[in-house]
Amino acid sequence: MLCGQWGGRSERAFLRYVRTYWRGYCPRLLSQRAYNRRCRDLAGVLVALVPVVARELRAAGAAYEVIDTVAVPVVRRCRGCRRRRLGETAALGWGGSDKDWYYGCKLLLAVLPTGGVTGFVRAPASTEDRWLAEALLGWRAAPQARPRQRQDLLRPTRPNGTP
Repeated sequence: MLCGQWGGRSERAFLRYVRTYWRGYCPRLLSQRAYNRRCRDLAGVLVALVPVVARELRAAGAAYEVIDTVAVPVVRRCRGCRRRRLGETAALGWGGSDKDWYYGCKLLLAVLPTGGVTGFVRAPASTEDRWLAEALLGWRAAPQARPRQRQDLLRPTRPNGTP
């Protein structure tokens, strides 16, 4: 699963590659459906491995990292009641490759020049990019701290206490 994530191929193409070249390492190869199910079950493990791999990649000595956001639309041009299906995990936002309104999430990625992902943060689409960057950098400073909540990202307070 890790090799497939960083290989830059689709899951189907990755399984074809494994069938062709790595058959000796995988004598009992899973079907596409079973592989997808196993990947979903192990998603938490993959998320826990990201900080470890990122630390190793940053230790390799890259001169810089690129941080950018990506729109992750769930529904296009939604109306009224459908917008509430995902609760607070998604919201209405503006952007994406077509610069249009979309309903979904925003993903902030930190990437090395070689293409290795060293960190990411997901938030509702209405969240501003600077708060996502603050959450990522805060996570790097204290990975064991309580994750920031949506209201922390959307409504920062100034030193005088006003929103």
